[in-house]
Amino acid sequence: MLTRPLFKSTFENIFSMQFDGVDEYLNYGDVGNFDRLDPFSFFTWYKPSVNGTRQYLISKFGAAPILQGLQFFKETNNKLFLFFVADNGLGNLISVSGNSSIINPTFRHVVVTYDGSSLASGFQIYLDAVADTMVVGVDNLSAPTANTIDLNISRSNLGSNHVNGFQDEFAYYDKRLTQIEVNQIYNLGKPKDLRTLPTSSNLALWSRFTQIDKDNFPIIADHSGNGLSGTAVNMESSDIVADVP
Repeated sequence: MLTRPLFKSTFENIFSMQFDGVDEYLNYGDVGNFDRLDPFSFFTWYKPSVNGTRQYLISKFGAAPILQGLQFFKETNNKLFLFFVADNGLGNLISVSGNSSIINPTFRHVVVTYDGSSLASGFQIYLDAVADTMVVGVDNLSAPTANTIDLNISRSNLGSNHVNGFQDEFAYYDKRLTQIEVNQIYNLGKPKDLRTLPTSSNLALWSRFTQIDKDNFPIIADHSGNGLSGTAVNMESSDIVADVP
C-alpha cells in the first residue's frame, strides 16, 4: 500500500540508487518505444563502484532467436556501448560506442540522443554535457526495433551484467535532445528539476530515487506525470542512499 503521496512540489537532490552488481535492478514493464524511426533520448547519472566489468545501464532487448531492441552498457574497457537491433543474427543493427572512459569514483552525467534516421550517425553520447567522439561498429538497420520486452535499469534483459555502482535521475524523452538542452539538464553538474525546462512536454519517464520511494518501496515513482512507475527487484529501501552528484 502507498503510505505517502508519490510527488512533492519542491525539488530535492538527496538520494541515488545503489546496485550490488549481483541481482539488483529496476523493472518498468513494457515502456519506452525505442523504434528506429522515432527520435528519443535518455540519460542517467552513473557512478560505477568497480572498473573493468560490463555493466548494463539500460536494456530493452529480446531473447534469441530474434535479438531485438536496445542495450546500453559500460564495457570492460570502461567505455559506453549501444546496440540498436532489429535482428542480430542477420546483422540488421546499429552498434556504436563512445571514446571516453567512465571510472569510479565520480558520478558522470550520461546522455544518449537519437534522431530517428536508422543511421549510426543519428546517435550521440554526451558525458557531462560534452559530445563524445562516436565510434561506429555496425551501421545496417532497416527493420523494426520496437518490442514488448520490459525495460530494465541496471541489468541486461538476459538477467546478467548488473550495475555495480550508483544511478540517479534516470529520464527518457520522446525527442532528440539538442546540445543546448543537454547543457540545461546537466546544469553545471547538479541535477535540476526537469519540470521547469522547455523539454518538460517531451519528458516520458523520470525516476528520482527520493524519500517518497523509500516510503513506498519497492515502487519507484515516475515524476514525469505519466504514471510509469517502476519496481525495485531484489532490493531494499536502504539501497536508496545519500550519495548524489
